[in-house]
Amino acid sequence: MSLRATVLGILGALAAIASGQIPVSVPGVMVKALHDNNILKENGPNPFTLQPGGKIPQDLTDSDKLGQDNDFQIIHADRFTHQRDYVELDGNVLFLVQGYRVTCDKAMGDPHTQVFTLQGNVRVDGEKLNIKDAAAVTVDFIHRSYNALKGNVQINPSALTSTPLRAPLYVSGRQSYGDQAKTVTLDGHVTTCDNQIPHYEIDGASITVQPGRRAIFRKTKIIILGVKVLDLPYLMIPLDNRTYKYVPYVGQTADEGYFVKWRIGIPLKNPNYNLLTDEDFMTKLGVGLGGTYQYQSHTSSGMLNAYHIFGNSQDLVLQNSHRQVFRWGSVQVDNDYERDNYLVNPNGSQLNTHIALDLPQGMRGADRVNFTNAYTTSQGYSTNSETLSLNDTRDFGKKFQTMLDLNYFSSGSTFQAAGAGTTTQKTERLDVHFTAQKDLNAAQVQMEYQRSMPIGSTPTTLGGSDETPVISLQSDARRLFGAKGGANFPFQTTLSWGDFQDPTDNSHISRGFFDFNFNRADTGKHPIKVDMNGDFKQGIYSDDTAEYVLTYGTNIRYDLGPDTGLNLRYNYMRPYGYSPLPIDQTGQTNFASGDLNIRPIPSLLLGAQTGYDLLRLQQHQTAWQQIGLRSEFQPSKSFLLRGLYTYDTFNEVWQGLRFDMTYTPGATRLSIGAQYDGLQHTWSTVNLFLDNFHWGKMTIGAALAYDGYLRKFDSQQYSFIYDLHCAEAVLLVQENNTGFRAGQQLQFFIRLKALPFDVPFGVGTRGQPVGFNSGSSF
Repeated sequence: MSLRATVLGILGALAAIASGQIPVSVPGVMVKALHDNNILKENGPNPFTLQPGGKIPQDLTDSDKLGQDNDFQIIHADRFTHQRDYVELDGNVLFLVQGYRVTCDKAMGDPHTQVFTLQGNVRVDGEKLNIKDAAAVTVDFIHRSYNALKGNVQINPSALTSTPLRAPLYVSGRQSYGDQAKTVTLDGHVTTCDNQIPHYEIDGASITVQPGRRAIFRKTKIIILGVKVLDLPYLMIPLDNRTYKYVPYVGQTADEGYFVKWRIGIPLKNPNYNLLTDEDFMTKLGVGLGGTYQYQSHTSSGMLNAYHIFGNSQDLVLQNSHRQVFRWGSVQVDNDYERDNYLVNPNGSQLNTHIALDLPQGMRGADRVNFTNAYTTSQGYSTNSETLSLNDTRDFGKKFQTMLDLNYFSSGSTFQAAGAGTTTQKTERLDVHFTAQKDLNAAQVQMEYQRSMPIGSTPTTLGGSDETPVISLQSDARRLFGAKGGANFPFQTTLSWGDFQDPTDNSHISRGFFDFNFNRADTGKHPIKVDMNGDFKQGIYSDDTAEYVLTYGTNIRYDLGPDTGLNLRYNYMRPYGYSPLPIDQTGQTNFASGDLNIRPIPSLLLGAQTGYDLLRLQQHQTAWQQIGLRSEFQPSKSFLLRGLYTYDTFNEVWQGLRFDMTYTPGATRLSIGAQYDGLQHTWSTVNLFLDNFHWGKMTIGAALAYDGYLRKFDSQQYSFIYDLHCAEAVLLVQENNTGFRAGQQLQFFIRLKALPFDVPFGVGTRGQPVGFNSGSSF
């Protein structure tokens, strides 16, 4: 055959292939040739690229492995078929799409929609999701959904932003499908252990994971070290509750004695409905049983909770929360009833109710109605308070708005003392607050009405906050002179007239008021900066009184470096005349202060601060304020030592010394803080905080707070965490010797490392932090 005939034959075959009449089945080199000659292009630029090769390359760069967003790149295929929007790859397939690297025996799909069906030795690798050893997988790479048969799925922590994992989640099963909102695995196994033979597995006939909400296991088997230890019909693990203990835990407290507590789920057909039961045994209180029912639909959601202790305590808790959405708005109802709660109100009861009604009015406004009631009883004493409020906001165009707040408040109490009868008190009040404002471009006009009205025989309290009404005109430099003029001299000004309440006799006083203030910050790059602010207020009142107030402040900064320099401040304020309204009455200030920071060597920062009160000087008193000397020594990133020494100029004595030290060798953190009382000549407070100290497989933490005046520890807490590879055994010892619920507590439980969990270590009985943590500066 002649060369001309050969060339014409190849061109004819290529034309037939390009028209879709003949499927393509060529090796990688020919695929490259087709791409170079633009044979595969349709309707503009080709949406994918092809590369030659005999084997799937294993030495791709990181960018090649992940691909580029929205790109579809074929790296290798033994055979290639292309018909319009459909491609079929066969034999040693490797392609990149949407940040994923895909290998399989065969792939079919649409490069434009990026929906592919993968068959044979399927492996999908990406930053968020990994699928391997699957028989067949259908993936929508754009919408991040998949359906896999007999595969292993690795869900990485970055994939679940609403449920932050600390380690990958490994899921395998007969079938797995889902998207970013929910995944379902049938006849599956779940673990966070990366061993080839995991330390533990949770098997389920059906496993549903809703990121940020919960994981539901049906017909569940708990397998530890290859041995089935427990059969459960239903297991639910909340993913939005960092304090939830998903395994039984034991401990001891002063109130409960020794205890065992467990939460078990009851299976329900609808996955949006959950029922959790609580089974507790406490040696001092008895048996506690309870349940929590959670439900959610398109228009409603809520929770019902009940808990009762059968035994020495009559503790009863009933709670409900319900939200219902209608076409015209939504309703939220919350109730909380507690009786004989040994943690809050022993031998008493309380009922709290809250109802909220939201009525949106489109883009022009909204109404909100709130009702709250709180009723509490204890031995010989009871209180009841109610609040009913209405909030209405309206937009009449872009430049006119109104806001109305109506609040009805009722409060009463009853006290019964032995042999003294019963004492009853009751207060009722209606508060009204209305604001209307209109934007006039150069200024803003505002009308405000505020009044508190007693109801019935309620005695009137001194408030002086009533405004009946007040009309004001407000403007600033930006409105009057534009952005450039406002930056050169930024000021705000207000002119108003209105009626106010005189708190002495509840009469009303008219007031004309003018306010002009400015605040100019020096933003230049020179080392010396001067900030200034000032205010002039003038009030004229209907009782023939008047007052004006002058205020001035300045701050001079001289920068010696990023964290060193000199600051000098001066503040002056003085009223002239008299005002009958408490809201206008002010004190006097004539005060200068300064501080200095210097760094003689890179690792040492020294500072000093004090103040001088000119008003005290006029009164022939000590004008110098306390003198503080600071030091901060940081020879390395892992060590910080700071000290503050204070001299009391009034008593002419060194008042005290405070220091704290932080040492962080690696992941371990040690903080020690102490204060020395120079007047009492004693170390008043010593705190120690140790976290993440490793000793073999044990991680130890401690938080100690010592009271030098009482010469005892206010709090001692110890945490012992033993590493079980994919889980941890946690023992907490907490002893609080003062305050609410004093005594010792012990807790022991197992937790999975991968699931986020808040360990109650380092906090007191009221949730306050215990121990000493160093900041960047005093």
